[in-house]
Amino acid sequence: MQQLLEKVRRHRVNVDGNVCTVMGTTSVLEGWQRKLDPGYNVMQTLLLKAD
Repeated sequence: MQQLLEKVRRHRVNVDGNVCTVMGTTSVLEGWQRKLDPGYNVMQTLLLKAD
């Protein structure tokens, strides 16, 4: 997510507000998840579900 945000900023791409909300919410939820279970990688799970 951080890499995506850096590229958006570097290339001055406009991102829809709804997309920004989802990205922010995902970041917060991932932070909570890491505190609850540091060994679980939610992003890896999301990538596997996308296949």
